[in-house]
Amino acid sequence: MPRPDVSEERTAQIIAAAVDAFSRLGFDKTRMDDIAHTAGLSKGTLYLYFNSKDEIITAVLDQFFTEEMAGITELLSSSIPVADKIRTLIVQMMADTEAQMGQYLSIWLEFYAIAAREGAFREAMLQYMTQFIELFATLIQAGIDSGEFRSVDVHATAVVMASQFEGLLLFWAVDSNSLNLATVTATAVDLFLRGLAKS
Repeated sequence: MPRPDVSEERTAQIIAAAVDAFSRLGFDKTRMDDIAHTAGLSKGTLYLYFNSKDEIITAVLDQFFTEEMAGITELLSSSIPVADKIRTLIVQMMADTEAQMGQYLSIWLEFYAIAAREGAFREAMLQYMTQFIELFATLIQAGIDSGEFRSVDVHATAVVMASQFEGLLLFWAVDSNSLNLATVTATAVDLFLRGLAKS
């Protein structure tokens, strides 16, 4: 009788162990041995799924952004006004991120640090940033086409929108005790949509 394929479950197990190890030790100090130990696997088994720590870091990054993008397709296809789509999308994304940050906060900050100095990680980060910018650009263009928004440089506006909310997350990461992420997100969305609205 053939063995069941457990590769997806094993990969998820390794990624979860890596998140735990990275959160405790940081990227630089975490060894493959640490990840294998946390996962309850032998180092040899770990190498059957990932060739290096860099591959595991990339897999963690991929999982983080895949979770962020979940459910967006359904929202985009809904018939609600574009402004409401943007408001719902951003508020939900920030709420989801805040909920995940207890585990991901230190890792998320290290993503930015390594992306600034290492080409492979920069390319991965740019790929996901581009997806978010294109998502916002699609929504902004839809708002212009529907007559909800005034005519603007769609790409530049999408970059500003994405940057604004990434910036809020960075501020919150540094000072989460005094900054209410939900409140500042709602304020930022309101200001942004007022700027886009036709007068």
